[in-house]
Amino acid sequence: MELRKLRVAAGLTQAQVAQAVGMSESKIGKQEKAKIGIYPKDLHKILDLYRVTDQRRVELLDATRHTKERGALYVYGSRKLPEDWQALIDFESEANTILIYQPLVIPGLLQTPEYARVIIQATGVDLSEAEIHGLVSNRMSRQELLSRANPVKLHAILDQGVHTRPFGRAPDLVRQLNYLLETAGRSNITIQVIPIDAGLYTGLNGPFNMLKYDDKPSLIHLESKISNLFLDEEEQIEVYKRTWDELCALAYNVEKSVDFISAIATRLGGKP
Repeated sequence: MELRKLRVAAGLTQAQVAQAVGMSESKIGKQEKAKIGIYPKDLHKILDLYRVTDQRRVELLDATRHTKERGALYVYGSRKLPEDWQALIDFESEANTILIYQPLVIPGLLQTPEYARVIIQATGVDLSEAEIHGLVSNRMSRQELLSRANPVKLHAILDQGVHTRPFGRAPDLVRQLNYLLETAGRSNITIQVIPIDAGLYTGLNGPFNMLKYDDKPSLIHLESKISNLFLDEEEQIEVYKRTWDELCALAYNVEKSVDFISAIATRLGGKP
């Protein structure tokens, strides 16, 4: 994913890179999708083409030498995160619009610290207290892109079950719901709810994010327990665009969605 970012920043297509470094276009594409590895000598050629120097070059070459170490944590600057999580942070920070569909939990960009901690504890695998604390802190830091000088536009569509799922301490859930109401009042944030009476619908096969950019193609982000997957083929993106449009049509409008969330928060105990 880092190679894809560097290629896009250099203004080159996969075909142009393939011709310049003496590899096939399909090989470049497979490397960017992590379907195949890359030899250090080939990476040197590509980084020369992209004019990558200094510490970034050292980090990428080191990552290439350790690609067989599955699940290894890789250090980016002062942050120590799984490599594909760091890719997500980078892609989010460069997007101008993020579309999120989530049928299971409130998305990380809209979570309170208490909610984030419970979700990470429930879904994590053998995490220490220090690791949980670090992941919660990182999740809170990601939210800065919603309130920076030029904030990202966020549109989230959440299934009704997200708001009614039994969750730890009631005051923590109430605080989370009220935080959703607070964020829904910002000009750059839109929240909609799909009601339970929508029945079976197109989004039930899993959550997804769509990251949109001013000057480059959109990305689809899919998250699993152990990895993040990024899709950037035009036909793949079109499938998710059609799905997003269908979800928008099924969901309550913004006003009704806010009323729905407010009613649940009030029923559970009002404002904390």
